[in-house]
Amino acid sequence: MSFFSVRPVLTGSLLALLATVIWSGNFVLSRAMANDVPPMTLSLLRWGTAFVILLPFGARNVWAARRHIAARPGYFFFTGLLGVTLFNAFIYEAGRTTPAMNMALLAASSPLFALILSWMVKLGQPNVRHGLAVVCALTGALIIIARGDPHVLLNLEFSAGDLWTLAGAACFAAYSILVRWAPAALSAIGYLLAVVGVGVLLLVPMAAVELALGASIAWSPLLVLQVLHLGLGMSVVAFLCWNAAIARIGAASASMNYYSLPVFSAAQAMWLLGERLTGAFLIGAAFVLCGILLGRPISRPADGSGAPAPKK
Repeated sequence: MSFFSVRPVLTGSLLALLATVIWSGNFVLSRAMANDVPPMTLSLLRWGTAFVILLPFGARNVWAARRHIAARPGYFFFTGLLGVTLFNAFIYEAGRTTPAMNMALLAASSPLFALILSWMVKLGQPNVRHGLAVVCALTGALIIIARGDPHVLLNLEFSAGDLWTLAGAACFAAYSILVRWAPAALSAIGYLLAVVGVGVLLLVPMAAVELALGASIAWSPLLVLQVLHLGLGMSVVAFLCWNAAIARIGAASASMNYYSLPVFSAAQAMWLLGERLTGAFLIGAAFVLCGILLGRPISRPADGSGAPAPKK
């Protein structure tokens, strides 16, 4: 195998990892903002900000590809619904009642959902290597979340918010599968702008109903900065990286990097909060790394037609 045949796999893996690094603080942030903004409104603020940022960079491409977009209304509706409207709204709803530890634990189901969905739509065939990758990475994530103490996991209390987290994980896995069929006429930014636009349109009536029923926003300078971070970093930058990773290595392999969320969340706690480095963290991180490496494709995957995935 030549270096040039390996490069798409390497860059795809690094892009998926970068997106995961950016998302690693999402659960903590959703918990921190739960009392300030209702979930649908927060999701609208986040993606509305992302739409405004993307508009000057992707509007021309979207306009040029408008016939391709109009020819596939169902595709863009469901991609925007799952990846923008429902996924984040479910996570923010979960953040109102579910501890960040539970959310990180349950979000680890997303790679498994992606693997199953990839098999169902014939984008890949699960094998022993994939199974070992999931077991290895999930074991590492559990070790980090439990801090090496199994009693922590046994004593976790689950609530209705955990079901919202699972629903969000399933939506994100489905979105990751749909990205594989992005129209070749759209650039990476143009595609994201089109999907975000659909998601924002769907969020507007939901947020309006939420506010009409008595929900309110506790505005503050900190809240504005948090929304900007959600819109620019966790939406625009992270999703561009994630979509590019899927185009190179496929949804199932990209999703394996999602298991590293607890690794980066714990690392941030050590850096920002002064928490000490533990043996459980090192062991768990090693398991996660092994799982991600096992889950990497041997070569660049093909799409459903057997042809290489289009470059963005």
